[in-house]
Amino acid sequence: MDDTLKFTNLISIMILAIYLSSSLTGLCLVFAQEDSLNEGRQQLIEAFKAVSEAESKGANIAQVQLLAAKLNEANNLLDEAEKLSYGEKAVQLAQSSIELSREVKAEAELAMEKGVQNTFNSKVISWSLVVIASFITSFMIMWGHTWYIMREETKLLAMTIRRKKKKGRS
Repeated sequence: MDDTLKFTNLISIMILAIYLSSSLTGLCLVFAQEDSLNEGRQQLIEAFKAVSEAESKGANIAQVQLLAAKLNEANNLLDEAEKLSYGEKAVQLAQSSIELSREVKAEAELAMEKGVQNTFNSKVISWSLVVIASFITSFMIMWGHTWYIMREETKLLAMTIRRKKKKGRS
């Protein structure tokens, strides 16, 4: 009987161990899901900030719209993961949302760099045109003034020559 009691206790301990391991696995999955959801929210916020900054720095509008659509998709994946209260599917959806958010953030940073470069190039071109226009204006004013002076001198010389001719005839 003593052996039967030990065997029963051993079986009870094994069942308890199996129950605890399955409970711990589920508990670990719940913690993994919470961690994934929290990280997904954080990545989504960072991606949104990156897209907003890229838009304000002059990124291409079509690219910003594409990034916004991807952000909506990542948000939908995260919402779906939050709706699933427990399971591996929720963790997978959250991980997909995290990956998509990171991709959007990287693309937004590239778009922002291109936007900043385009803005810089347009400002350089604008200032170069200002310098060229100033040079042309200065040249035209100088040339116009010289032409006016020469015209007035020619008129005066012509008037003087006519006067001398009139005096010589009289």
